[in-house]
Amino acid sequence: MTYQYIFIDLDDTIFDFQKSEQKAFKKLTEHIGFPYTEDLFKNFKQYNQQLWHQIELGTLTKSELLATRFPHFFEQFGYSAVPDNMDDYFRDQLAEAGDLIDGAENFLNTLRQHQKTLLAASNGVYPTQIKRLNQTGIIDYFDYIFISEKLGFSKPDARFFEESFKQINDFDFEQAIMIGDSLTSDMRGAHNIQMHSIWYNPHQKQQPDDLTITYQAQTFKEILDILI
Repeated sequence: MTYQYIFIDLDDTIFDFQKSEQKAFKKLTEHIGFPYTEDLFKNFKQYNQQLWHQIELGTLTKSELLATRFPHFFEQFGYSAVPDNMDDYFRDQLAEAGDLIDGAENFLNTLRQHQKTLLAASNGVYPTQIKRLNQTGIIDYFDYIFISEKLGFSKPDARFFEESFKQINDFDFEQAIMIGDSLTSDMRGAHNIQMHSIWYNPHQKQQPDDLTITYQAQTFKEILDILI
Protein backbone atom coordinates (compact mmCIF):
# COMPACT_ATOMS: atom_id res chain seq x y z
CA MET A 1 0.00 0.00 0.00
CA THR A 2 1.33 3.44 -0.94
CA TYR A 3 0.58 6.31 1.43
CA GLN A 4 1.06 9.88 0.22
CA TYR A 5 -0.99 11.95 2.71
CA ILE A 6 0.45 11.47 6.18
CA PHE A 7 -1.66 12.92 9.00
CA ILE A 8 0.50 13.26 12.11
CA ASP A 9 -0.61 14.05 15.64
CA LEU A 10 1.68 16.45 17.51
CA ASP A 11 1.56 15.96 21.30
CA ASP A 12 3.26 12.74 22.43
CA THR A 13 3.82 11.78 18.79
CA ILE A 14 6.21 14.54 17.67
CA PHE A 15 6.42 16.80 20.73
CA ASP A 16 7.56 15.33 24.04
CA PHE A 17 4.50 16.79 25.69
CA GLN A 18 5.07 15.12 29.06
CA LYS A 19 8.47 16.76 29.43
CA SER A 20 7.26 20.19 28.32
CA GLU A 21 4.13 19.98 30.45
CA GLN A 22 6.11 19.24 33.60
CA LYS A 23 8.46 22.18 32.99
CA ALA A 24 5.55 24.53 32.35
CA PHE A 25 3.55 23.38 35.38
CA LYS A 26 6.55 23.73 37.68
CA LYS A 27 7.12 27.30 36.47
CA LEU A 28 3.45 28.09 37.01
CA THR A 29 3.51 26.87 40.63
CA GLU A 30 6.64 28.96 41.28
CA HIS A 31 4.93 31.96 39.67
CA ILE A 32 1.85 31.77 41.92
CA GLY A 33 3.84 30.76 45.02
CA PHE A 34 2.36 27.29 45.47
CA PRO A 35 4.77 24.51 46.54
CA TYR A 36 5.59 22.13 43.68
CA THR A 37 5.79 18.39 44.26
CA GLU A 38 5.90 15.39 41.92
CA ASP A 39 2.58 14.20 43.38
CA LEU A 40 1.00 17.58 42.63
CA PHE A 41 2.10 17.30 39.01
CA LYS A 42 0.74 13.73 38.78
CA ASN A 43 -2.59 14.97 40.10
CA PHE A 44 -2.61 17.78 37.56
CA LYS A 45 -1.77 15.43 34.68
CA GLN A 46 -4.66 13.14 35.58
CA TYR A 47 -7.04 16.10 36.02
CA ASN A 48 -5.92 17.70 32.74
CA GLN A 49 -6.29 14.46 30.77
CA GLN A 50 -9.86 14.13 32.05
CA LEU A 51 -10.63 17.65 30.81
CA TRP A 52 -9.23 16.98 27.33
CA HIS A 53 -11.17 13.71 27.20
CA GLN A 54 -14.34 15.71 27.88
CA ILE A 55 -13.45 17.87 24.86
CA GLU A 56 -13.10 14.71 22.74
CA LEU A 57 -16.54 13.63 23.95
CA GLY A 58 -18.01 17.06 23.21
CA THR A 59 -19.08 17.68 26.82
CA LEU A 60 -16.61 20.55 27.40
CA THR A 61 -15.49 23.38 25.14
CA LYS A 62 -11.90 24.50 24.81
CA SER A 63 -12.78 28.00 25.99
CA GLU A 64 -14.38 26.52 29.14
CA LEU A 65 -11.26 24.49 29.80
CA LEU A 66 -8.97 27.50 29.42
CA ALA A 67 -11.13 29.66 31.69
CA THR A 68 -11.47 27.21 34.57
CA ARG A 69 -8.61 24.69 34.42
CA PHE A 70 -6.23 26.18 36.99
CA PRO A 71 -8.68 27.89 39.37
CA HIS A 72 -10.63 24.63 39.73
CA PHE A 73 -7.51 22.51 40.08
CA PHE A 74 -5.93 24.57 42.86
CA GLU A 75 -9.26 25.00 44.67
CA GLN A 76 -9.01 21.28 45.48
CA PHE A 77 -6.01 22.17 47.64
CA GLY A 78 -7.66 25.14 49.35
CA TYR A 79 -5.89 27.71 47.18
CA SER A 80 -8.17 30.24 45.51
CA ALA A 81 -5.75 33.04 44.58
CA VAL A 82 -4.95 31.88 41.03
CA PRO A 83 -4.76 34.97 38.75
CA ASP A 84 -7.09 35.08 35.75
CA ASN A 85 -4.32 34.91 33.17
CA MET A 86 -2.64 31.75 34.46
CA ASP A 87 -3.72 29.60 31.54
CA ASP A 88 -2.05 32.09 29.18
CA TYR A 89 1.07 31.94 31.33
CA PHE A 90 1.07 28.13 31.37
CA ARG A 91 0.67 27.87 27.61
CA ASP A 92 3.42 30.44 27.05
CA GLN A 93 5.74 28.30 29.17
CA LEU A 94 4.60 25.19 27.31
CA ALA A 95 5.40 26.81 24.00
CA GLU A 96 8.82 27.96 25.23
CA ALA A 97 9.72 24.43 26.37
CA GLY A 98 9.03 22.95 22.91
CA ASP A 99 10.67 19.56 23.50
CA LEU A 100 10.69 17.06 20.64
CA ILE A 101 10.70 13.30 21.05
CA ASP A 102 14.14 11.93 20.18
CA GLY A 103 14.31 11.22 16.46
CA ALA A 104 11.15 13.18 15.58
CA GLU A 105 12.82 15.75 13.35
CA ASN A 106 14.80 13.11 11.46
CA PHE A 107 11.53 11.19 11.00
CA LEU A 108 9.82 14.23 9.46
CA ASN A 109 12.85 15.04 7.33
CA THR A 110 12.98 11.49 5.95
CA LEU A 111 9.31 11.64 4.97
CA ARG A 112 9.86 14.96 3.21
CA GLN A 113 12.87 13.56 1.36
CA HIS A 114 10.52 10.89 0.02
CA GLN A 115 8.12 13.65 -1.10
CA LYS A 116 5.30 12.69 1.23
CA THR A 117 2.57 15.26 1.95
CA LEU A 118 2.71 15.91 5.71
CA LEU A 119 -0.33 17.17 7.60
CA ALA A 120 -0.23 18.14 11.27
CA ALA A 121 -3.47 17.05 12.98
CA SER A 122 -3.89 18.35 16.52
CA ASN A 123 -6.55 19.06 19.14
CA GLY A 124 -4.18 21.47 20.90
CA VAL A 125 -4.63 25.21 21.41
CA TYR A 126 -3.90 26.92 18.07
CA PRO A 127 -1.52 29.75 19.13
CA THR A 128 0.41 27.38 21.41
CA GLN A 129 0.85 24.71 18.74
CA ILE A 130 1.93 27.23 16.09
CA LYS A 131 4.45 28.76 18.49
CA ARG A 132 5.85 25.33 19.37
CA LEU A 133 6.11 24.35 15.71
CA ASN A 134 8.05 27.55 15.05
CA GLN A 135 10.10 27.32 18.24
CA THR A 136 11.34 23.84 17.40
CA GLY A 137 11.95 24.69 13.74
CA ILE A 138 9.73 21.91 12.36
CA ILE A 139 6.86 23.97 10.97
CA ASP A 140 8.25 23.91 7.43
CA TYR A 141 8.10 20.12 7.28
CA PHE A 142 4.31 20.32 7.18
CA ASP A 143 2.37 21.09 4.01
CA TYR A 144 -0.82 21.67 6.00
CA ILE A 145 -1.55 22.33 9.67
CA PHE A 146 -4.97 21.27 10.92
CA ILE A 147 -5.84 22.29 14.48
CA SER A 148 -9.27 21.63 15.94
CA GLU A 149 -10.22 25.14 17.02
CA LYS A 150 -9.64 26.42 13.47
CA LEU A 151 -11.53 23.53 11.87
CA GLY A 152 -14.43 23.71 14.31
CA PHE A 153 -14.26 20.03 15.29
CA SER A 154 -11.96 17.96 17.51
CA LYS A 155 -10.63 14.46 16.93
CA PRO A 156 -12.15 11.84 17.08
CA ASP A 157 -15.09 13.58 15.37
CA ALA A 158 -15.07 12.45 11.73
CA ARG A 159 -15.77 16.07 10.73
CA PHE A 160 -12.23 17.02 11.88
CA PHE A 161 -10.93 14.90 9.01
CA GLU A 162 -13.70 15.76 6.54
CA GLU A 163 -12.98 19.47 6.93
CA SER A 164 -9.25 18.79 6.52
CA PHE A 165 -9.77 16.81 3.32
CA LYS A 166 -11.54 19.76 1.69
CA GLN A 167 -8.41 21.90 2.05
CA ILE A 168 -5.89 19.47 0.54
CA ASN A 169 -4.99 19.82 -3.13
CA ASP A 170 -5.71 16.69 -5.22
CA PHE A 171 -6.50 14.67 -2.10
CA ASP A 172 -6.89 10.89 -2.42
CA PHE A 173 -8.44 9.24 0.64
CA GLU A 174 -7.10 5.83 -0.41
CA GLN A 175 -3.54 7.16 0.02
CA ALA A 176 -4.14 8.76 3.44
CA ILE A 177 -3.08 7.49 6.86
CA MET A 178 -3.25 8.83 10.44
CA ILE A 179 -0.31 8.49 12.86
CA GLY A 180 -0.80 9.18 16.56
CA ASP A 181 -0.35 7.98 20.11
CA SER A 182 -3.89 8.54 21.40
CA LEU A 183 -6.45 5.76 21.23
CA THR A 184 -9.31 8.09 22.13
CA SER A 185 -8.60 10.85 19.60
CA ASP A 186 -6.18 9.69 16.87
CA MET A 187 -7.06 6.02 16.49
CA ARG A 188 -10.75 6.49 17.30
CA GLY A 189 -10.89 9.35 14.80
CA ALA A 190 -9.33 7.24 12.04
CA HIS A 191 -11.64 4.37 12.95
CA ASN A 192 -14.70 6.64 12.77
CA ILE A 193 -13.93 7.66 9.21
CA GLN A 194 -12.52 4.26 8.15
CA MET A 195 -9.09 5.71 7.48
CA HIS A 196 -5.90 3.67 7.68
CA SER A 197 -3.88 4.30 10.83
CA ILE A 198 -0.59 3.72 12.62
CA TRP A 199 -0.79 3.62 16.38
CA TYR A 200 2.48 5.01 17.75
CA ASN A 201 2.67 2.86 20.86
CA PRO A 202 6.16 3.05 22.43
CA HIS A 203 4.83 1.91 25.82
CA GLN A 204 3.19 -1.23 24.40
CA LYS A 205 -0.29 -0.51 25.69
CA GLN A 206 -3.11 -2.96 25.07
CA GLN A 207 -5.25 -2.36 21.98
CA PRO A 208 -9.01 -2.25 22.71
CA ASP A 209 -11.18 -4.80 20.91
CA ASP A 210 -13.59 -2.16 19.56
CA LEU A 211 -11.00 -0.25 17.51
CA THR A 212 -9.78 -1.06 14.02
CA ILE A 213 -6.08 -0.09 13.81
CA THR A 214 -4.17 -0.85 10.62
CA TYR A 215 -0.63 -0.91 12.05
CA GLN A 216 1.18 -0.54 15.36
CA ALA A 217 4.71 0.82 15.80
CA GLN A 218 6.95 1.41 18.81
CA THR A 219 9.60 3.53 17.04
CA PHE A 220 9.87 6.05 14.24
CA LYS A 221 11.92 3.51 12.28
CA GLU A 222 9.03 1.05 12.37
CA ILE A 223 6.69 3.79 11.10
CA LEU A 224 9.10 4.64 8.27
CA ASP A 225 9.28 0.96 7.32
CA ILE A 226 5.52 1.03 6.81
CA LEU A 227 5.44 4.31 4.87
CA ILE A 228 8.51 4.06 2.67
